[in-house]
Amino acid sequence: MTDASFVPRPYCYRCDKPEFACLCAKIERLPNRTPIVIVQHRHESRHPFGTVRIAELGLSNLRVHTVPGSAVSGPTPPSFVPAGAGLLYPGPGARELTSLAPSEHPRALVVLDGTWHQARALLRDHAWLRDLPRYGLEPSEPSRYRVRREPLPTCVSTIEAIVQALSALEPELSGQKSLLSAFDHLNDVQLLEMSQRERQTRERERRPAEVRCLPRALVDAFDSVIVVYGEASRVQHESETTPELLHWTAIRLRDLATFDCVVRPRDGAPSERRLEHLGLSRADFEGAVAARELAERWSDFVQPGSALVAWNPRTFAHFERATGSALGGIGLKGVYHRVRNERQGDLDRLVALESPGALPEEWTQALRGVRGRARHRLENALTIARALLKGNC
Repeated sequence: MTDASFVPRPYCYRCDKPEFACLCAKIERLPNRTPIVIVQHRHESRHPFGTVRIAELGLSNLRVHTVPGSAVSGPTPPSFVPAGAGLLYPGPGARELTSLAPSEHPRALVVLDGTWHQARALLRDHAWLRDLPRYGLEPSEPSRYRVRREPLPTCVSTIEAIVQALSALEPELSGQKSLLSAFDHLNDVQLLEMSQRERQTRERERRPAEVRCLPRALVDAFDSVIVVYGEASRVQHESETTPELLHWTAIRLRDLATFDCVVRPRDGAPSERRLEHLGLSRADFEGAVAARELAERWSDFVQPGSALVAWNPRTFAHFERATGSALGGIGLKGVYHRVRNERQGDLDRLVALESPGALPEEWTQALRGVRGRARHRLENALTIARALLKGNC
């Protein structure tokens, strides 16, 4: 049981920060032309001072791939690395980006995220990273990082490195200052909170992580929750394009109504192999709708006071890219990591780990109105949500 007298600190599960430090309103989403691939050390993925979330919210053409610290790979680049990619990493042989002609620019940029020790470990353990053409930057000013100390004056944070690189590769891309403004805000609020903690000399009992981290919407108004899942895919044979929303689904717990809408792709339907993976068919796309109609139907489905929940907050980004409409909500993945202190994020594995039992029959019946793999993903998200709720109420 939770302590009824304790009110958990409001949290934004879109930018993964407490509400008082929320970055969402400060970040402008930019249509960067150059694909950015962030290879992130697993130990950095949940660090409260990490800046990758700023890049995820602010850049439309970006992927994050988190690598376990024990992983090792050979010289063949993984499939998520676009052709013609270069590695942004200082050192001998690195070509200064600002000195290159446009014809010499890399077609995509791989950026390592972690402490400098972790970044060196990634480079050591993955031969394909070492084999990429290497590019460097000469920072025009010291790092703006005031919470974490950089080892050298020329070292900068991940978001600062990305902004400087894009300034060299795409000088016409406007709005990059918003990413640095969000970074400054993150530093300001963290330093303020640290100073306030130093002034609090009275020791207080530390509440359990389960109470501090569980969103109030799951505890106080579970019936108001709408669990959503969106399928997105790249254009066939085009690995460098931004994933496009294909299928948007949801279940509304208040009345167990479901939402299932196939979206007409702007750039061509995915391959037969991809469709089979998604559990969809060409026939499903005969009744597909344009993104504008999806937004209209969704507006009719969402009821006032509803709380949107998805396993991965990137689900909301797929909808935002497709419709141009902002869609905030709770990312269960972040909630689960905080409550369970579980780092591995494979959803099927976590559902098996929880072993919470079957969903209520009426929920299972309602989900039959959802097509393809999306039904299974919604079931998994519901299972995790119920497991968290049962363990803390």
